[in-house]
Amino acid sequence: MPRPLWEETWMEIAEVFARRSICKRYNVGAVFSLGNKFITAGYNGPPKGIVHCSEVGCAKETGDNGGSCRGAHAEMNGIVNAANQGVKIAGSTLTCTWRPCLECAKHLINAQVARIVYKNYYDKEPEAIEMLKASGIEIFQFDLLLRALGKEAKE
Repeated sequence: MPRPLWEETWMEIAEVFARRSICKRYNVGAVFSLGNKFITAGYNGPPKGIVHCSEVGCAKETGDNGGSCRGAHAEMNGIVNAANQGVKIAGSTLTCTWRPCLECAKHLINAQVARIVYKNYYDKEPEAIEMLKASGIEIFQFDLLLRALGKEAKE
């Protein structure tokens, strides 16, 4: 079996983190790396100490919490995890199972992430891509990046 590219390794780890999510809508995993060095990771879910949606129902469906999602996004949790560990993510690559939303894009710009590789296209808030590109962050769809690197994505 050929040795995986680092991009493939980070995406596999992001997919493992996504399995930790219990969100009914999106299971998202995010990995921050610098070259071949792992920095931190996150997945989407409610903040520490807040009841999980699997226990009380999805706030978007029940109307609880004003109909707003209780969960923090994987990218945000990754940023917070890095901060709690005292680790910089400036200049890093975010590898994520879904393209970041607009709110996450703003935080990724402020965190000075250099590159984003995402697997699935989030079709809401296309202005997030425009904002990321305008800030100078490179953004790549995973399968297209692999093809550009001369590899085919695994099914």
